[in-house]
This record gives sequence, C-alpha cells and structure tokens, in this order.
Amino acid sequence: MGFFNKKSDPKPEVPDLDLRTVAGVSNVDRETRISGSLAHVGVESFPDNPHNTWTLLETRHLDDHSYALVEPDPNDVGYDRFVFVFRFQDGDAAFVTTAIYCLEDETFGLLATTPECVDPLPRALIW
Repeated sequence: MGFFNKKSDPKPEVPDLDLRTVAGVSNVDRETRISGSLAHVGVESFPDNPHNTWTLLETRHLDDHSYALVEPDPNDVGYDRFVFVFRFQDGDAAFVTTAIYCLEDETFGLLATTPECVDPLPRALIW
C-alpha cells in the first residue's frame, strides 16, 4: 500500500468522530491544496490503481485536520468512497496525509495510516 501502513500500530482508541456536527466552513486555500494532491495520494496509497482519477466531493475542517470525501474513477479499489485525512501545520503552510478511511455500510472505517500519523484516531468517521 505505498507509504501507508494498513491499520498499523494501533494508537489509543478515541470515540468515533461524527463529522455531521462539524460546521461546513469553507477554507479555499486548504481545499485547493487538497484537490491538487489527490492524484499523488491516490497513487501512493493504491499503487495497483495508478490510472484512477480521484474526485473531491466535499471537505470538512476541524482544527488542524481536514477530511476530504473522495471517490475513485473507475471504482476498482474495493470501496465506493474514501476519506483522506490531512494534518495542516505552520499556519497551513505545510500539510501531510495521515490516514485513509473507507466506506463500510454507513460509516467510514479506518483503513490505513501514514508514518506522519501522530495523533490518536477514531476507528470510524460518521459523515
């Protein structure tokens, strides 16, 4: 899985994160940067599917994290939708990808993390 560690080194459990309660505040700078990085994140995390195009459907921002709801085309990576998690640093000057969640039933379950994932993550996201 590229630079991702499939469900690697479990961090302390935290409750599921309900992103429905996160206000839909727009952050055009973050969204532009996320959109520009989707192809790279997609190839790095799914190297067997380098031909995929990743469509950004929606973003949610919570403190220094942004959650990007994305959809692959073609849909051949095993799940219909994913949430890529990005951590922004230094006043949004730099950002790293920290995790990927995949749609399972009605929630997004934690699929993989990166070595840059230093914060405890919820096992599931509710979009």
